[in-house]
Amino acid sequence: MQTFIETGERKLNDIQVRLDELPNIFNKFETAQSELELSDDNDHSINMQQFEDQYYEVKARLINFTSSC
Repeated sequence: MQTFIETGERKLNDIQVRLDELPNIFNKFETAQSELELSDDNDHSINMQQFEDQYYEVKARLINFTSSC
């Protein structure tokens, strides 16, 4: 998604498809993160925080693109 935002041609349909897919990506990451946290005693909260920061940044940029198309 990040690469698409930085280099992609911004067609409304392409943007909308990626925006619609974001919740699925978040859910997959959250599931993998939970499994990782259950498998060991390490603190993985920084991974989750970094992912969330990037996720919300990408989502906001995609929303901005939809309003400018």
